Amino acid sequence: MIFKNTLSFLIFLIVSQTSLWAQKDIKIRWDLQITDPQYELVNYNLEAKAFKPFLKKTSWRCKVGETESKGTLRLKTLTCDYSVEKTGSVKTIISCSPERPYSEGFLELYDQRKDITFQVMLTCRVL
Repeated sequence: MIFKNTLSFLIFLIVSQTSLWAQKDIKIRWDLQITDPQYELVNYNLEAKAFKPFLKKTSWRCKVGETESKGTLRLKTLTCDYSVEKTGSVKTIISCSPERPYSEGFLELYDQRKDITFQVMLTCRVL
């Protein structure tokens, strides 16, 4: 009988803790870092909304999507297309949660026509 009550109590604790995490407003810092062909680094502190950085002297066009929520998980998508016609495309998704407080996604974008390379890194960190 004691085991049954203890087991019920443990299940109650696990369920209540999980529901508290799901309701908790998780603070996450999103950053986008871009290194241009001259190795100059630019950092953007992102908000929850979508963002389109400008990559000068290249045909690559990038965008960071809005923050998506799935329980305690927060996700952002980084998509880069080559040229306006989207002749090439790369995409990465990164996520953060209390269980995974740091994550990063890195893309190296080579423009063959202009022989230049950009490096783009999207990071998240739970505060």
